[in-house]
Parts: sequence; C-alpha cells; structure tokens
Amino acid sequence: MRYLKVWKCLFPFILAGMTALTGCGDEEAPGGVTDVTGALFLSEETQESDAENGPEGYLSGIAGAETDQGLTAKAREITEEEKSGFEAFLNEPGNYGFLLSVYERPQELDAEQVFFTGAGLTLKPVTDEEREAYLEKTGREEAVNLFGLSAAQISEHLLYKAGIALSDLSRKPGWVYLEDYDTYYQCHADEETNLCTFEVTDGAAQGDYYRIHYRPVKAAPEEDGWHTPCYEVILKKNGDGFRFLANRLWMEKDLLVRTYMRAGLNPGGYTSICAYSPDPRSGENADVTFALIQKDEVKCILPGMNDTNIRKSMIFGNVRCIDIGDYDSDGRTEILTICRYQPAREWSGRNDRLEARIYRLDDQGMPALDKRLTRKINRKLPTLSISAIEHYIRTGKIRPMYENWKEAFAAELSELDPEDFDRFALIYIDDNRVPELLEMGNSPEKGARIMVYHDGVLEETKVNRDFSYLRKENLVYCKNGTGNVFTETLYIITGGRLGIFQNGYYGTRDAAVTSFKEDGSPDYSYQWEGSEVSGAGYREALHFLYDTDRAVRSDKIKMMSLEDIRKEIQ
Repeated sequence: MRYLKVWKCLFPFILAGMTALTGCGDEEAPGGVTDVTGALFLSEETQESDAENGPEGYLSGIAGAETDQGLTAKAREITEEEKSGFEAFLNEPGNYGFLLSVYERPQELDAEQVFFTGAGLTLKPVTDEEREAYLEKTGREEAVNLFGLSAAQISEHLLYKAGIALSDLSRKPGWVYLEDYDTYYQCHADEETNLCTFEVTDGAAQGDYYRIHYRPVKAAPEEDGWHTPCYEVILKKNGDGFRFLANRLWMEKDLLVRTYMRAGLNPGGYTSICAYSPDPRSGENADVTFALIQKDEVKCILPGMNDTNIRKSMIFGNVRCIDIGDYDSDGRTEILTICRYQPAREWSGRNDRLEARIYRLDDQGMPALDKRLTRKINRKLPTLSISAIEHYIRTGKIRPMYENWKEAFAAELSELDPEDFDRFALIYIDDNRVPELLEMGNSPEKGARIMVYHDGVLEETKVNRDFSYLRKENLVYCKNGTGNVFTETLYIITGGRLGIFQNGYYGTRDAAVTSFKEDGSPDYSYQWEGSEVSGAGYREALHFLYDTDRAVRSDKIKMMSLEDIRKEIQ
C-alpha cells in the first residue's frame, strides 16, 4: 500500500454488430481495449460462486469485527459537503495511518503504519533512564529520535478509531515495550515518514455506515501519466468521529477488464497482472499502466517506456495481449505485453502501430523492463504475436513466411513447449477450407490459443480455456471475470485474425466489493457495447447474437496429443 473498482435500446447496436460481421477490422471498443488480451480468468463455475455467498455484507462476519452490511443498493451518494468533510477527516494525523494497509476487519490493520509518526497523539518525553533501558533491551549503541507512546494512549486510540484492543491485532507491531514504564517506543531517522495526502473521489452512506473512495494525491498530475490506485474505506459513525471497519484496494477502478490475468510467477508466486487505462488528468499522451497485485495490495507498477509514462508522439489505443512464460528457458518467468497506439504527431514507429515489451523478474519477483530486447523485437519482427516473439527469444531468428497452412501449423507445433500446451485440435470457425489450430494450455494462466493462418503468416488469439464456438459461423464466445466484474466477448475472424466483434460486462464497477439486494442476489450493473442495459436486455442481446444451444464447448472438442495432431496435419 505504500505505493502509495432493454431490448429496444439494444436493437440499434445489434444491427450495427450484424453489419460488422463482414468488416469488423480492428476498431477500438468502448473502454479502450480491443483485440486479444491474453487475459486468463476464473472458470465460469468459480465466477458465479461469489453470487452464491449471500448477503453477508462486505466483511467476513468474524466474531469481534463489525460488518458494513448496512451498505446496500439503497445507499445514497454523499454530498459535496460531506465529501470535503471526509477528505479532511482522512487526512488528519490520527487517521491517515489507517489508510496505509488493507484489511477486511480492523484486527488485520497494520498498527505500525497507524502510529508511525505518533498518530497525532502527544508523544511521551523519553527520560535518560528510559533511553538507557531501551538501549539495553535492543542492544543498540544509540537511539536518535526515540519517542514513546503509553500503552493507554495506543489502546484508547485503537478502541475509539477501530473498536479493537492492541492484543486483538493479527499482525503485531515491532515496537519495543518497557514494562516498567508501560510504554511502547519507536526510533526513526529524521527523514523517515509515512505521511500521505489523500483525495476523496466519491462515497455512499446508509444509516451510520459510509463507503468512501479515495486515492493518493499526485503532486503534479499533468507531469505524470501513471495510474493512481483507488481504495475503499468503510467507516461507521462513532460519536463525533468515525470508526474504521475495513480498507481495501478497489482493483477494478480504471481496470481494462479484459486484460486482468492471474498467474503464478517464478519467482514471485501467485499474482494478478492488471492493466489500467491512462489517467485523463495527465492529457491524451498518458500511457497504459501495468501493475502486479498480490494479497490485495499493489506489489509494484511495471516500468514504462519512460519515467513519466507519457508518450509525446503517440496516444494509447488498447492492450492487445498479456502473456507470461519462461521464453528463454532460464527458469524464470518473463512478462510480455503488446499494445496498440495511435500517432499523436509524425509517426516513426511500426506500420501496424503495435509495441511489445518484455519484463524480466529479479530474485524478489520484481519486474524490470528489458529495454534492449524490447527494442530489438519491435524493430525486427514483421509480426508482433506471442508465438512470433517466443520464437525470436528462443532462437534469435525471425519466423519465415509459410507456403500453406499445413507447413505453418507444423512449424508452430515444433516450437511449442510441452510444459505450456499439451492438447490440440483442428477446428473450423469460419466457413473457408482452412482450419484453425487450437492449442490448449495445461494451466489456467496459459489458457488456450487459436492460431489463424493467412497469406503465409500465423496470427493467434489467446482465450479462456472455457470458450465455445459456432462451427463455420465465425463466432467464438469467451466469459472472463475478476471476481467482481465479468466480461462476455464474441470474437470473429476478420483480416486474417480472430478479433473482438462485440462484448459486454456486468458486475460491480462502483465499489471494491459486490453488494447484495434485499433478496440476496448480487447488485450488478450491465453494459453491452458501452451502453447501460438491464440484466434482461443484456441476456437478450447476447442470445440474439450467439446461440448457446448450438455452440461447441471447448470441453466437448476432441483433443489430440502432440504426436497425433502432427499426423493429422500431414
């Protein structure tokens, strides 16, 4: 956290979409994302499990922790006056420390952050005797800027602000306690501080409960194009003030939803890779921001092509794909991103206006941009696709043009890592005589790849392993989700590539956690092709375009081993 979410109306969109079946091209979809995303999401069964959890509210209901279940779909928006009041409240010295860790109940907060500079309390003068006792207990030779807070001060502050005692904390602060003085001591260097300033963006209220969205303040937004994470704090009226009940990252805020990917990184462990839309406050040249989210906190922001993340000669269009893999077989995971841009002035980049980036992980799983390799890939490769980039990293050579689809598929299969893909099939998505090659990954993050051959080259689209398609009708369906927002996308083959045709999403985009209606059902909003619709209208639009009863599900496709698919191609 130190870095410190009606049928009549649809008819015109459906008509426009049906017309687009013959000439979709590569136009940008609402939300700034088109193309392949490489996003691997939860299975359909897992996605729906959140909706089955019932209306327990936002918190777990663990004994000893208050819940914010008073906040429902009927919650009202706070006024501008209230917004200003909460902004002032959150920035008070005794309060901002409660925003520097994420927790679903007060017992999980980080008290180190709350009291790092004293939490606005009157610091206890440290006597010579206390200093000597501190040095003796710690084994230190000196203690500059030593300060103390009595146990009573800390307990009273935690009780009033969070409704808990120091002993209730699940992560204990590393303070030094001297029993003779019943005091906790800290020692920081002069320049050490956790002081942050926050701005409130919006909020909701119901009864004594408040859901407040806020984000750290940028010193100069116009000079910095990085995404600023947004958070959600749950407060309850407590006398003249408020009690902190929960504080969480609003991961979905500004998230380009089809780019969300859950992956096991080596090193680094299980992590969410997210792409965030450019900050509009920074102007049209602000670039996309990629972030690693781990344990519901921002682990890091991936480095950009420059320090400010503002591209003076280009405008971000969309994320075409995100992928991970050990491309160079060194035992470590690399992260690959491919984005599309629009020229802002005289264009000196690739003709296809794509840009790839390769990130390597250090021993702590922190990504660094391999600028040298990134420049080579963008300069030398005629086609920027996952497989083409993999081929270049592993061999140092550019993929050749192929005589026919059989030669192309055979070459593709010869280069595959069996640790990534282990099941294969030839499928017919459109109605021509050339099949598409389906490569099924053996892990959720690898997903599935659909290879399309045209004019001597291969183009791939990465999809969820739980996709389906209408045989020879040029429609592929994929459902994805973050747990709070779900997308349903229809793809078609056009221009020799499987690209996005139409899509919609539903879920909770205005809060960090899904809320529930009085009947226990999730309180979702729905959009189809960028337009707000009802839940019934959303389903009618999807079913009008895609007949699920006739669709071939991926788990019903007859898959072959690598050896058998090679024989089939021959």
